[in-house]
Amino acid sequence: MTDAQVSEKPATSTLASAPVALVSGASSGIGFQVAKQLSEKGFIVYGAARHFAELSEDSATTVGKGGFHEVHLDVTDEDECKKVVDYIVEHTGRIDVLVNNAGFAVFGAIETVSSKEAKRQFDTNVFGLANMTRTVLPHMRENRHGHIVMISSVAGRLPGYFGGWYHASKWAVEALSATLRSEVKPYGIAVTVVEPGAVATPWASIATDSLMEVSKGTAYEQTARRVAATMLDFYENAPISTPEQVGGRIVSMMTRKNPPRRFVVARGARMMLAAHALLPAAAFEAIERMNLTRREG
Repeated sequence: MTDAQVSEKPATSTLASAPVALVSGASSGIGFQVAKQLSEKGFIVYGAARHFAELSEDSATTVGKGGFHEVHLDVTDEDECKKVVDYIVEHTGRIDVLVNNAGFAVFGAIETVSSKEAKRQFDTNVFGLANMTRTVLPHMRENRHGHIVMISSVAGRLPGYFGGWYHASKWAVEALSATLRSEVKPYGIAVTVVEPGAVATPWASIATDSLMEVSKGTAYEQTARRVAATMLDFYENAPISTPEQVGGRIVSMMTRKNPPRRFVVARGARMMLAAHALLPAAAFEAIERMNLTRREG
């Protein structure tokens, strides 16, 4: 890892006392807010992402200043993950917190999403997360201290109409996290799964673009148009949580003495999970289909 790939080198005088956090997917949305707000609480933060060119003006003034350092990283590249982690440990002596936030959504019927796209989904959402975790763990074990935060989704506990591959990737995150928690607890390492509901980010537009692209000319195209229209309308008009609000709640959770195993966040998330738990599966699926296809595409 070269100095040119990190925005600035932290001052040596602060290394001994300040906790160190590595946050993936930190160029925007929840990841950026978690990184920003951790740095405001005195953490030395390395915010990692593949691209920082699309930073907002507010984000651009934060990255590289104070305790927030920009790191260019593709989590699907295991060698690159190791170089970044080695660089951070070399310059700070440790990594106290890893926030696995990098991820995206491929939407479309199971039948219409290609194996290539499904693999790309898992490469980032699951194997990228595993690359980061696998690389950081030896340093946390050596220090017998650490907190790994997995940004999953309520999608990790719910079925997803036309979102099967995305939901499957988040179910995998849930299973990996539960197993990892048991494996690393003897070394003083905590694992928390964060399950956001709907958040005001570009997620919906990316997901619906994917949905429409893979549905063209298929038996699902008409229904896909209605689902896309409903999703976009909801994200544009419903009173959903902002990344700043969700990031703030996640940071507050992370700074507790005993962080929870699971943390549900964002408006409506608990209600969705409760409905899924209480309703018969057929009823929940019927309501989901009805809600997602109520608008004309």
